[in-house]
Amino acid sequence: MAYTATETRQIRQEIIVGFAAMLLAVVGILLFIQEKYIYYLVGFLSFAAVGWCQTNIKRWVYLAIITIPISPSMPIWKFKNPVTSELSDFVVLVVLLVFFFNYLMSQSKRKGFDSYLMAPLIAYGAVATVSCFAGYYVHYEKMLIINALGHLFKWFSYVGMYFVIFKMFKDEKDLKDLLRVILLAFTLGAAVAAVQYLRQPTLHGRVFRSAGYMEGANVFAGILAVMLLFYFNVIIQQKSKEIFPSWIVYPSLAVILVALVATFSRSGWVALGMGLTVISLLKGRNYIAALAVLMTIAAFLLLGKPVEQRIEMTFEAHPWSTLPIDIGGREGIWKIAVDRLKDTGFWGVGYLNFGQTVMGTMPHNFFLALIGESGPVGLILFIFFLYRLFRAILFLYQHHPDPFFKTCAFGSLVVLAVVLILEFFGEYFYSAPLTFLVFAFYGVSRLSFQNEIDKFSETMRRGKPLVSLDYQWDSFNRV
Repeated sequence: MAYTATETRQIRQEIIVGFAAMLLAVVGILLFIQEKYIYYLVGFLSFAAVGWCQTNIKRWVYLAIITIPISPSMPIWKFKNPVTSELSDFVVLVVLLVFFFNYLMSQSKRKGFDSYLMAPLIAYGAVATVSCFAGYYVHYEKMLIINALGHLFKWFSYVGMYFVIFKMFKDEKDLKDLLRVILLAFTLGAAVAAVQYLRQPTLHGRVFRSAGYMEGANVFAGILAVMLLFYFNVIIQQKSKEIFPSWIVYPSLAVILVALVATFSRSGWVALGMGLTVISLLKGRNYIAALAVLMTIAAFLLLGKPVEQRIEMTFEAHPWSTLPIDIGGREGIWKIAVDRLKDTGFWGVGYLNFGQTVMGTMPHNFFLALIGESGPVGLILFIFFLYRLFRAILFLYQHHPDPFFKTCAFGSLVVLAVVLILEFFGEYFYSAPLTFLVFAFYGVSRLSFQNEIDKFSETMRRGKPLVSLDYQWDSFNRV
């Protein structure tokens, strides 16, 4: 018996909700066995979220963004090194499942994907996957394959969120709502981190570096710096009212700034100072640039001792590390990393395995880590992806006709430049949430530009448009 279109749609929605509920049921069980009341609450809220979101993919995206900065870690399986995950990882997976079952079975709303970025990402993903298996033949440990593939899948699932946004967020309101949800979500995460520090300012007699529920204080500081830079750029160009009233934007950024203080991260303050200086100078606010430079110098000098304590405490907390406690700063770690690259083979040892197995600690340089994990081929492909991303954002800043989204393009350009500089001193692209933010900020200007193209497409069929956006973007894609 053939189903009607309405019955088919209803059956499909029931299947989607069933998949989501089943996946979150697994999350709930994992949370419940921790025997902590907060986990019970999170589990029940997860089931409530299924009812609220249902098959509305935009709501699922918003839910994923909200859970990213406040997700508690939970053990998934106990190996030699316990495997943990965050609640947001499962929500992101639900987003991808809902999108796959709902969108791909319905009529297309926007043709194609962002193939300009998808092509190098797929190529890098293929090489990184091969490297995950190659790690076994270097150290003959099956867990190396599982560890690498698991982390690689997580990273690409967060990247996949951008392509979901690309297909489903259609108009200006959707894109501004996305910026609103990101600001509120990370303000909430920053508030959690600030409260954590106020409750416990020291740990074992040393400065406690708060990271909320995020993965490490330095990475969390980088995320906070990125948030402050993007929204400060919107404020300084007097476009913040298109997102929220000032009485919401300013207190939110103040909370994020307080959380950045609680991280005690020099790299976070350097990132913020560099970005503020560039934005202020280019927008004619020289006094802000001068204050940013002074702030960066002061933070770098004042946080010197806490950084030395952190390095010592890090090695004490990881007795399996093969590096001496008195190794010094990043310069000593870099020398050892370069020396140990010879033990990784041409294809590397797999995603995240170079730092965790060959080094015993992270190499504190993303590009050294890339060579150790996926070899020179993986390094070249990822740099090619970064080149394309930077070039795309620059194009959008130069050609976007809408003033607000042109401002967003400039902000995302500064964010990407700052993150790239940070990669020489850490592994910030390992952070799936930070990678998602870079894609989301780029996506706002990219999708709004695509909407402008759609507006003029009918005009192009009738004659020469007012602005030949199609020709500009097509020419850009062909280069």
